[in-house]
Amino acid sequence: MAEDFKDLTRRPRRLRRNAPTRAVLQETHVRVEDLIYPLFVKDGKGDPKPVHSMPGVVRYTIEGLVTECCEAAAAGIHAVALFPVTPPEKKDGAGSEAL
Repeated sequence: MAEDFKDLTRRPRRLRRNAPTRAVLQETHVRVEDLIYPLFVKDGKGDPKPVHSMPGVVRYTIEGLVTECCEAAAAGIHAVALFPVTPPEKKDGAGSEAL
């Protein structure tokens, strides 16, 4: 495999141009700061509601989401992925509501 790169005059680093990407890809050690916390969001107010298809997972309101993100940041998690709930009447085969 090393022979494939012997004619390269420059090592390709297109996937490592910025510091956050380099930080994630530099080693194979899993650290807290490498994690991305998935959070599920719902409209309205009130307490978090459980997601029945995923035990231990809840949907947060915006207020609860802010609190949860602050706790994650305090624990060293610097990235979250938000997954909003789409009402059934807005769902279609193309997923156009998500766009």
